[in-house]
Amino acid sequence: MEKVRTKKKAISRLIELVKEKANDKKCHLAIYHAQALKEAQAMRDTVKETLDCYEIEIYNLSPVIGAHVGEGALGISVHTVEY
Repeated sequence: MEKVRTKKKAISRLIELVKEKANDKKCHLAIYHAQALKEAQAMRDTVKETLDCYEIEIYNLSPVIGAHVGEGALGISVHTVEY
């Protein structure tokens, strides 16, 4: 999609993209990490302040994916639901 220069800016941009995708609707959120649990938890805490989520889950990336993206990688997915 785009390039962001620092990890801090990249995390902020990921959160912005999730906000855009959620479009002020309640959502389910998943945060993925490769040996970066503290950063994933910090991302969860930031998202909790800005989005209305049913749940936010944190998952470890599999070793196969982790080998390709590298230790410290973070990812996030969002699913909006209209009940």
